[in-house]
Amino acid sequence: MKEYYLVDKNANADLITNLENTKEVNKIIVFIAQQLNLDNEKQQEIINTQCIAERIELIIQFIKDEIEIVKAESKIRNIVRDQIEKRQKDIYLNEQLQAIHKELGTDKTNSEFEKIEKKLNQIKMPKETKDSMYEYLSKLQMMNPISAEATVLLNYLHVICSLPWNKNKKIKINLERTEKILEESHFGLDKIKERILEYLAVQKHTNNKLAGPIICLIGPPGVGKTSLGKSIADSMDREFISIPLGGVSDEAEIRGHRRTYIGAMPGRIIQKLSKLKYNNPVVVLDEIDKISSDFRGDPSSALLQVLDPEQNKKFLDNYLDVDYDLSQVMFICTANTLNMSTPLIDRMEIIRLSSYTQEEKFEIAKKHLITKNMESHNLTKKEIKISDGAIKNLIKHYTQEAGVRNLEREIAKLCRKATKKIINIEEHNKNNKLNKEEFKTIEITDKNLEEFLGVKKFLNEEASKKNEIGLATGLAWTEER
Repeated sequence: MKEYYLVDKNANADLITNLENTKEVNKIIVFIAQQLNLDNEKQQEIINTQCIAERIELIIQFIKDEIEIVKAESKIRNIVRDQIEKRQKDIYLNEQLQAIHKELGTDKTNSEFEKIEKKLNQIKMPKETKDSMYEYLSKLQMMNPISAEATVLLNYLHVICSLPWNKNKKIKINLERTEKILEESHFGLDKIKERILEYLAVQKHTNNKLAGPIICLIGPPGVGKTSLGKSIADSMDREFISIPLGGVSDEAEIRGHRRTYIGAMPGRIIQKLSKLKYNNPVVVLDEIDKISSDFRGDPSSALLQVLDPEQNKKFLDNYLDVDYDLSQVMFICTANTLNMSTPLIDRMEIIRLSSYTQEEKFEIAKKHLITKNMESHNLTKKEIKISDGAIKNLIKHYTQEAGVRNLEREIAKLCRKATKKIINIEEHNKNNKLNKEEFKTIEITDKNLEEFLGVKKFLNEEASKKNEIGLATGLAWTEER
């Protein structure tokens, strides 16, 4: 016990005196057991040992074990103290933990720490943010790796490191190339294309320094609002992201969750950006008018900061808990109606897309939709031919919409029917050993269109063929059309 007293600086100063004044062996053993703070099992083992000599040997062994533990701890403290004389307290604790692992033979380098630290050193982010991340990293190193808090903090640091903080993709603005791409991908929409070219011209003239307005494309379904955003991204050589907001009613979908919640994650915008390499993509916020609100908050109010060029430089996601710059992102919103909050409308430049006329639908079908569906069905011009009359008849009597989605479905139906006929003919020729050259092109005209699509769905001219008493031809207008 004198040896234990010499190595343990926290031992009771009156320990040896009290032992010398005690004459009964059992009292000495009980007193030593109290000083060593033995656990219940060891105390019970002493009580169960009836022989005095065996009890003395047992308590001596316990004393030796405690001496070895104290010596090991003292050795670790000395090693650590020599290594971190000029370091801060948090680094000192970290080195002490490493020394403990080394003494126990469990010294393993955590590759996750090294990866995160390496990424933090390479990332160019605001100094305050980087300092905070280094503090979090130090806390993580001191935590038990299997604890829930360590897992949450590790995931958080991974998200921070995955964001493109200061990586801008070089924007190539060429108005002639942009105009060509827009003409190839979208027929008509002249005013919309002109407005986009004006915006890009200003960006090029100001070297992308002017914070442009947030464009909101409003029009009926199927007129090409989302695909127009994709064409804009392609023309500028930017990354493209589409974020559907239809039915979103939780504010956390935009601002993210607090890290204190189980299963917390960033908002949709930060999630999408973390998968990119650059922080200046084109982001299409689709169906922004379909956002709803409930007890979990109002997502449209959370979008006010995102869509304000003066505020989104310091966008605060609840999960990140640090400011993130969204000013380099080009936001394009799409909606079917203006059924949105007034502050949200005030932050956007409204551009209306009207429904297509029959002539425009004809050109879109002829130049884009038929070619697209023939390629997807692996059909060639020698196998199928759709006449102009069939296209006009298809538009007039089988679709009645503002956009061209149903028109594309009907064209796809024609391609499926034609493909089935082609396969049947090939199998028939193969079974009857006929020459393949006997195959003839499947021609779809206005005369045989009903054979492929059935009876006409819409008879637009029935009301105007003859006058009927008590019947009137009326015109209705809604914002959806």
